[in-house]
Amino acid sequence: MDQTPELSGRILLVDDEAAILRTFRYCLEDRGYTVVTAASAAQAESILQRQVFDLCFLDLRLGEDNGLDVLAHMRVVAPWMRVVIVTAHSAVDTAVDAMQAGAADYLVKPCSPEQLRLAAAKQLEVRQMAARLEALEGEMQKRSDALGSNSPMMMGVLETARQSPTPMPTSSSSASPAPARASWRTPSTPGAGGRRRPSSPSTARHCRPT
Repeated sequence: MDQTPELSGRILLVDDEAAILRTFRYCLEDRGYTVVTAASAAQAESILQRQVFDLCFLDLRLGEDNGLDVLAHMRVVAPWMRVVIVTAHSAVDTAVDAMQAGAADYLVKPCSPEQLRLAAAKQLEVRQMAARLEALEGEMQKRSDALGSNSPMMMGVLETARQSPTPMPTSSSSASPAPARASWRTPSTPGAGGRRRPSSPSTARHCRPT
């Protein structure tokens, strides 16, 4: 029996391949994340106008749209959201372009379920740390306004928090050129939509390049 605790976090998946969206979604929902999918740049933009997410897995190639252009828009609309570029092309220049455009990391397809889950866990941990720091800054500002001066002790606590190390990137570029293609677990009945599936695995699925 799987004893892995469920985790929290809202994740947006953006990919123009329905199979990729299904397998990524099932894998992440299996860990307790709330997952929403978008099959195009326009759909992703519409969703971001109405909902808030902690993390986004964004395909580099979305039909006629360039994922890096979509990323630039996301950095404006949701600057707090961590974005991991997903690509079937592991060229160094692709990774550099993604990082320069504001991506937190990049993931190379095909990838295993554990690679995807690890990338999600690391990026959500960074997001949670940032949220705690923002809350601490807000609390310190309130106390500063109330006292009319900055507390040296609180300033020291905030500075320590800012200097705390964050998890290293988890891109599959550091993995072997041909990562193991572990099987994906999918619902036992078709048309299950966003419902949670039984714990027993059924058919095998793999990430496929776009």
